[in-house]
Amino acid sequence: MTDKQTRWMKFLGGKNILFTLGVLILVALTFLLYSQLNFILNPIVTMLAAVLTPLIISFILFYLLSPIVKFVEEKGVPRLIAIIGLYILFLGLIVLLLVWLIPILQQQLEDLINALPSLFAQVQDFVTNLASNFLTTDSQRDDFQQVLDSFSNIETNFINYLSDGFSGIGSIVSSVTNVVLMLFMVPIILFFLLKDGSMFLAGFMAKIPPKNRKDTASILAAIDSQVGDYVKGQILIALINGVMMFIGFSIIGLNYSGVLAVAGGILSFIPYLGPTLTFLPAVFIALSASFFMVVKLVIVWVVIQFVEGNLIEPNVMGRRLNVHPVSIIFILLIMGELLGLIGMLIGVPLYAILRVLFNFANQKFQKRYNRYYGTESDRYEVQTLEEIYDLEEKTKEIAEVRIEK
Repeated sequence: MTDKQTRWMKFLGGKNILFTLGVLILVALTFLLYSQLNFILNPIVTMLAAVLTPLIISFILFYLLSPIVKFVEEKGVPRLIAIIGLYILFLGLIVLLLVWLIPILQQQLEDLINALPSLFAQVQDFVTNLASNFLTTDSQRDDFQQVLDSFSNIETNFINYLSDGFSGIGSIVSSVTNVVLMLFMVPIILFFLLKDGSMFLAGFMAKIPPKNRKDTASILAAIDSQVGDYVKGQILIALINGVMMFIGFSIIGLNYSGVLAVAGGILSFIPYLGPTLTFLPAVFIALSASFFMVVKLVIVWVVIQFVEGNLIEPNVMGRRLNVHPVSIIFILLIMGELLGLIGMLIGVPLYAILRVLFNFANQKFQKRYNRYYGTESDRYEVQTLEEIYDLEEKTKEIAEVRIEK
């Protein structure tokens, strides 16, 4: 009995586990104390948000643009020149957006908001006329009237939602301080990240205890592989989807094609559900025009989905993330309920990070089990993160990074 207890305590980590639990309890009590002192905590949170927001945006942009700079640098262009060229290119794109695309989208969006009541009325009349040919009893007509009343409520709520949303956006944009911080801090932080990115990684790895650096490198390599490939792939898919929607909607003459294409591109970041969230308002707008427009829209949509599902996504994404579609649907539903649209956008990458951490913890658990309880017939076949994600070279590259003198 004593031997089993001793082995169990060794398996848990002995006195170290008790010390760790004590520290966690103290940290939890500290957060609980601060949560009761909002007048102290709120200013701190506000200051952190003001600093962290541009920092996070800069890191995301660095994550996306660093491969481009590295590719150009490998072609013989000095890194500094590559970064300056990239900035000039993006500055040109921003000017093009401000001068050409933004005014068009703004006008289409204003027209769409102003036309919403008449669009709802046209769709309601169309559905009423169509249903009148099939409704033969008073009971059926009463049920149909209840559906129409619900439809009217949806109309009111939808318009109010748009109005509230745009007023919220307006209040955010009107915050001059935040805008100035973004405009000046993000490009500066991003520049130094792109210029000295390897130094930041080397500095971070240098702070990790030597015995933990290989594990840290494995985790970073796995997260980079899973999340990085997913995010970059989704961005490319979103751009291609947006362009295909704009071309297809313009060909069939669907109103507000620019707004729908931009919305469709953004919503393409949400797997499976994103296309549906774009298709529904498109059908609504098409239905207000004519039934034939709906037919043309369906044809265009089928073509876009076929091209994306069979040509674009397999070649861009491959099967790197390897998450079952049912799991993705559950993730989107849960994160959508918790954080709304933002939750649906970050749900899959967050799940990928948590899965990497779970696989790492499970690997450590299996090793400890084999060490303290394993027998010839009762042992785990332990797979490292490098073997799970096929990242031996990437892990070695991160683990051996050094600050250049």
